Amino acid sequence: RRPRIALITWSDRPELSDITRPSLVSFVEAHPGRYDLIVEPEPLLDSAQWAPAWNKLAFMRKALNTKLYDAVLWIDDDIMITEPQDDPIFSGLADSVVKLHNDSFIYASKDVRSDERVPFNTGIFALRQGRRANRLIKDLFEIGRKAVILDNQMFVTRKAGWWDQDAVAVWVRDYCAEPELIY
Repeated sequence: RRPRIALITWSDRPELSDITRPSLVSFVEAHPGRYDLIVEPEPLLDSAQWAPAWNKLAFMRKALNTKLYDAVLWIDDDIMITEPQDDPIFSGLADSVVKLHNDSFIYASKDVRSDERVPFNTGIFALRQGRRANRLIKDLFEIGRKAVILDNQMFVTRKAGWWDQDAVAVWVRDYCAEPELIY
């Protein structure tokens, strides 16, 4: 059977999403039956407590909890898909998180910067359905509540630094015993 994949996005920057979202819609339309596009209308997290970027994890958890999808895929609001007829994302997902007999449960892209603080980019970020994905999100929110040290700076990632991206860096550094599970 074809894997069910939720493609999720949300934006609190309408001037940006008015430019980028049509490319995302074109991408989904160019690949019928491959993705369920979910454009979230409102944030789930209190902006007084969490930076807006953290909503990606709340939305991914929400979609995972429905149990309707084999994988959930997040695409940031600042990503423009310039060739919607091409789909390297599905190829990557098919080779990793939705492939039978593969233990990978995280699919993400490398960033221009790739080091301890940026092990991968969460702008395009997918998780396989299952308890490991739910545990990852739980761990990331726990990390977000604590003071962490990255690049010789101490801050609480729920409101400072590179937010969820920094929480991922701490997770990879301190929690991830099996980095091969990241594709």
